[in-house]
Amino acid sequence: MKNNHRPFLKAGLSRIAEIEFSIIPAIADIELAGIKIDLQKLNELKKNIIARLDNSKRNWIIDSSGRNSRTAFHVRPKDQL
Repeated sequence: MKNNHRPFLKAGLSRIAEIEFSIIPAIADIELAGIKIDLQKLNELKKNIIARLDNSKRNWIIDSSGRNSRTAFHVRPKDQL
């Protein structure tokens, strides 16, 4: 079988390379300038993600245990720590 699509592929890749190379100076400027991070917001997001992950873990453990009641099952009782 002959690859009749190769010229189109080469032309497409050339166009993509042309676009990518044209934005290199802008990307380099962005990388050198860096970004400003709102640490308070980042910490809020971190706490939210940790809480959601803990809740997901707890639900998975309860679901895996086969128990029907979520209130009667303690995932991390303090007396066992």
